[in-house]
Amino acid sequence: MPMRMLLRFSFFLFLLPFLSSGQEMVQYSSDFRFKDGIYLSFADFKNNNPVPITYIVSNEDIRLKDYLERVLQGDSVTYYDNLLEERTASVYSLWGFCQGGKVFVGYGASSSYMNPAYFDFFPLISIGKLSLLTALESSYQAFPTSPTAGMAIGMSTIGNDFGVGDNYYIDQSQVQLILDMHNGKLIRVGTGDLSSISPDLLQSLIEDDPALLAEYTALDRRERGKQAIYYIRRYNERNPLYFAQ
Repeated sequence: MPMRMLLRFSFFLFLLPFLSSGQEMVQYSSDFRFKDGIYLSFADFKNNNPVPITYIVSNEDIRLKDYLERVLQGDSVTYYDNLLEERTASVYSLWGFCQGGKVFVGYGASSSYMNPAYFDFFPLISIGKLSLLTALESSYQAFPTSPTAGMAIGMSTIGNDFGVGDNYYIDQSQVQLILDMHNGKLIRVGTGDLSSISPDLLQSLIEDDPALLAEYTALDRRERGKQAIYYIRRYNERNPLYFAQ
């Protein structure tokens, strides 16, 4: 057996006891410590098993507090997997990352006629079975066409390369998202605050807690919208979340 293959096989045998043993699951609390690194998938986040920062190949200074933010400024990231094989992944395909114990989730969209390409990582505001985060979306907006309307300060026109003409600028809007920890899906609630959440959507998210669902649906529809954050918090308190230690 070639020496390189022998070394890899020996390393795998060393890892085998750790790979086969089950990880201890602990209930999430504000004291829980997430390990720093990049999440290739939602499962990495749930298992508290990111690619460690020491496995990342970069010329950035690893001692910097914003090391991962600097690394992820590019289009791709190179790292070593558990078998010390060098891998490269698109930054836009990453689920997220953890820096200083704080979790950031990737969110973005592909370019279309009225929707420029955008992608970034946004911090989880609260963590529970229904986790909350705020993100930014970009869209093309037309400049006013009235003869008396002036050009907005600080806004540049978009050239024909974007396919939208010369009189458009990119506008950003804040959107609210819910991370459903049952399946890792990001649910776009809407713009503004969480009071914009559809009562029907919230009902579907808490339906596995019949007592809380009955309490929520007993409210009139206007009150359900006003009480959205309260019932998300109640749901998270009544349904603990567990992570791998």
